[in-house]
Amino acid sequence: MSRRREAEFTAELWRKFHEYLKNYDIAGCRLEAKPPDSVSFCGKIPDIVVVDSKNVPQLITETKRKAEGLPKEKFLNPLNPR
Repeated sequence: MSRRREAEFTAELWRKFHEYLKNYDIAGCRLEAKPPDSVSFCGKIPDIVVVDSKNVPQLITETKRKAEGLPKEKFLNPLNPR
């Protein structure tokens, strides 16, 4: 997936989260999908963040382009600081 396609995918996924959360509560809580790249945590900017009414993150989503030649477990490890 090219960078352009990754950005398009992120925008479309955010739109789907945004539309759904605008119309429905989750377990009695109102959640909001923040626009892509609009929230920063420890100097890092995740693609999509879903927050509760107190602006506390409940879901952080990172979209990635397909990586060639990397072992999947290394590439997909969300706890890897790099």
